[in-house]
Amino acid sequence: MGPVRTSDCGDWKKGTSGERHRAVMRLRDFAGGPVGSSFALKTGPVLDDARAYKVIRSWCVHYYARGFKLYKLYERAAAFVGRSGPLAPAEPTFRADWRRSMEQ
Repeated sequence: MGPVRTSDCGDWKKGTSGERHRAVMRLRDFAGGPVGSSFALKTGPVLDDARAYKVIRSWCVHYYARGFKLYKLYERAAAFVGRSGPLAPAEPTFRADWRRSMEQ
């Protein structure tokens, strides 16, 4: 897969399992980088790799999502359930129906 900012669901579907796992790691490094405009939040929120893989896979199976950018899918999911350094809560709270959909 290509650079983080240009990889989309079409690339995800074409990639091998190993390429997808490497893409998830690159997305984590990208999204979890330093946040320059926040006093309290020093790094961006990240997902654990297994959850990130599930989120991206669940979107990219759809034909209409072929142009969706992987980093956008990752960052939006991480904003809901991700953790960022020591400031993140021990167990983030979010809607139960969304939690169930993530466990599938």
